[in-house]
Formats: sequence, C-alpha cells, structure tokens
Amino acid sequence: MTTTRAAIATFLMGMATLVQADEIPKTFPRFDMLKAESSVAVGRVSAGAALPELEECTRPNTICLHWPFWFHVDGVTAVSGHVARPELIVSTLSHYGLERFVKPPAIRLLSLKTFQGQAVMPINAWENLAERRDGELFLVDYSGVWPTWLPCATPQLREALDERAFSETLRIEPDEYSSFEVEEHRDLFHITPEGAFPRYGISISRLRTLMTTLSARGAPTNCPSNDN
Repeated sequence: MTTTRAAIATFLMGMATLVQADEIPKTFPRFDMLKAESSVAVGRVSAGAALPELEECTRPNTICLHWPFWFHVDGVTAVSGHVARPELIVSTLSHYGLERFVKPPAIRLLSLKTFQGQAVMPINAWENLAERRDGELFLVDYSGVWPTWLPCATPQLREALDERAFSETLRIEPDEYSSFEVEEHRDLFHITPEGAFPRYGISISRLRTLMTTLSARGAPTNCPSNDN
C-alpha cells in the first residue's frame, strides 16, 4: 500500500481565492511560495481557529503530519522585509495544530510569506521573545541553534543577559528542565536551586540592523541548512 505524506509540499501549490491580510480565510491559502514576498516580523500572537482539513489529506491511503489553522498577530513590525499592516491574520500548518497558540498572547518573532493579501507562516517558523524591562526584545539562546530563516551571522550578535533586567518569568523551573534541555546545555544557563536563567540572547534591534545591512548589500538574510 502506498502512503502519501502531505504536509510541507502543500506550500508549493497553485493559486486559490485571494483574501485580505485582515480577513479570516475559509481554507488554507495556496500560492507559489517562490513568488511570495518574504519578511521577518515581530508581533503579539494570539490563537485563531482550525481550518478545514487539507483536500489531499482526505484521499485514501494518505497520512498528514500537519494540520492547518490561522492565528492573529497585532502590533506587527518588520525586522526584515516589508509588512503592509499592523494587524495580520496568518495561516500555517503544525503537527500540534493550535496547541502552542491557545495560550495568553505572546510576543514572537515570525517568518512570513505574503502574496496578494494572503499571509502564511512556514511550518514552525516562529520563536518566542523575552522583553527586557526597558522594552528591548531578545531572542533567547536556549540551545545554540538558530532558525535557518535568520542570517548566518546571527550567532555573532549574542550578548550576555542581565537577570535583574528581566522578569522572573524567564527563569526555567526545575520541573521544566527536560523541555528546555537545560542539562544538555548547562553552559547556556545560570543554574541555581530556584531554577535556570538563560545566560545569552540577541536583541531584536541588533538583529534588525544586521538584516537591513545584508539586504542593502543584496546579501542573503537567511542561512539554509547544509544538511539536505
């Protein structure tokens, strides 16, 4: 029996009915990702709702590993590229569906693809951000691994985090160590009996400067993996 795994390939489908960036889609948007405008943005993310199952996932002998849904982003500002609106409805696919989005609104760094009013986030192309008490946002280093949709020079922007300048909520409780792989990356945390605090992070201001400079030079603003 032949099994078709339909997930990532759905991003490279043909055109469909277009919607506006602030309009809730009725189905998962379909457009050629190579024709889409790429951007990296910061915004406050809140849960939306599930979208109908992908058509290809309803076919016999088909197993789908990711499920479509939409979420809302407000206060959107660009780190790289252009974002047309301060509020967006973004569609995406995830193995966990809405599970990681049905939480209090959180500020996140997002990789976006937009085409004729539609906004799509590639699978799991987001990172949580931590806010310093002065308002500066930081991408926290939990593992030394950075998204491929950020520049190869991103690790060079890493700086030490002052624990006193951040909320206590950034501290990882001992019972959460396995989720953050604290024991595997002990050098990246200040570990005390009360918990583990991340030692390093990258400010979004510095990341924006780097990406703007690279873009002006016509240099890549991403860093594709060589594993493929």
